[in-house]
Amino acid sequence: MGSNGFLDLQLARTWRADEYPAETRLDATLGWRIRENYIVMAQSFYTVADADITRNGREYRQHKVQFSAGRNFGRGRLTVGAFTTLSGRNAIDETGLVASWWRSF
Repeated sequence: MGSNGFLDLQLARTWRADEYPAETRLDATLGWRIRENYIVMAQSFYTVADADITRNGREYRQHKVQFSAGRNFGRGRLTVGAFTTLSGRNAIDETGLVASWWRSF
């Protein structure tokens, strides 16, 4: 995407030894520097749990999206945004705001 943007994809699988089901997670982040000190990002977070009757038998899944914008301040960046649940089963329906401070080393 060149020097102005990035794409980050992460896939994870957890195997559990307790009574909770194993999970698969897929996270994606697309970011774009719209000006020298400003960035916008779109993120997707997807989680699905195995339906495992021998454990608690509770299959669940959730897909959330988040949109945010950030501005550089010296070696740090303030980012603010909003997220919401697009779909889910046996999961919390969430909507909210987020703020974060990133620091370069």
